[in-house]
Amino acid sequence: MAHRRPNTVTAPTPIPKGVVFGIFLAVPSLMYGWVYFGHLWWAVAAGLVLVLGFGLTLLPRHLPRFSRGQQKVELYGGPLDGEHIDLSALSVERLSEGITLPVRGGGRCRYALDRSGVLRHVGDG
Repeated sequence: MAHRRPNTVTAPTPIPKGVVFGIFLAVPSLMYGWVYFGHLWWAVAAGLVLVLGFGLTLLPRHLPRFSRGQQKVELYGGPLDGEHIDLSALSVERLSEGITLPVRGGGRCRYALDRSGVLRHVGDG
């Protein structure tokens, strides 16, 4: 699947500390309801809040991560086919003109955006 410039992956937003703090305050409160009222549903609700709380705090670690503002795209065709480059430093105008990249072993190659929004090899630079 092609990484197109408009659909680049961004860093997931972390869960606010207040939400995590609220989750960990809710668990002892629900456990107190279990002790006071004696119904098992209070303990089940506390366990559910605890499991969801841990799940929410671990979820952002398993999502794809790039540094903030980084936009990686894949190059198609030419000597750099399949490589990924970061485009966050380039403006849209500069990118529409095309970019020239160095090739291992010497030389340069030129890539430009095509109609589908990916960078394709258009010749040597």
